[in-house]
Amino acid sequence: AIDVLGKFAFGFNFGSSSTGSPGGQTSEGAKRPLNAAFDCVLYRMMLFGRNPLLFATRRLPTKQNRAYWQALRTIDEAVRATIDFRLAQGVMGEDLLGQLLGAAAEEEGQMDHGLILQNLKTFLFAGHDTTASTLSWALYLLATHPEVEATILEEFQKLPSGGLPSAESLEALPYLDAVVRETLRLYPPAGFTREPLLDVD
Repeated sequence: AIDVLGKFAFGFNFGSSSTGSPGGQTSEGAKRPLNAAFDCVLYRMMLFGRNPLLFATRRLPTKQNRAYWQALRTIDEAVRATIDFRLAQGVMGEDLLGQLLGAAAEEEGQMDHGLILQNLKTFLFAGHDTTASTLSWALYLLATHPEVEATILEEFQKLPSGGLPSAESLEALPYLDAVVRETLRLYPPAGFTREPLLDVD
């Protein structure tokens, strides 16, 4: 799922890139491959969620904490290098980073590199397991409902030929949107429970 998110968000493969910069060049401050850095951060975030007291000790100079902060620096450098490269080339791209860079340009300086970086990291860390879970359930539902799969495949025929579909063209497919929404309704990846205080009708 990390590789899929990497392609969708940044246009490169985390598993084959050292920093995410063009050509896969490695800088002095980012020696670890990006997939290893994400694994490290996600694992530490899982531990923080299970034990909030551990989160309070994240600044202590332990081996695990040093690895965690180095992993965060690796990800930061990768994203900043990609942002700088795209701005220098003047080509924003069609992925999530390109959408954010385009929005930042429209905001006329109100969204700096730091805010773009934080938005991307939030999407990636929060969307890692949730995206994989939703895709898995969607494929399962399609496999068990061949008539729905056939309708989606028929709708896909409306997509422009000659290359990968754009985000706008996918958003214009109402049946695909309905399938995704129904998947989220049946199998919410970030569901929650509540205890009502009063009886309601």
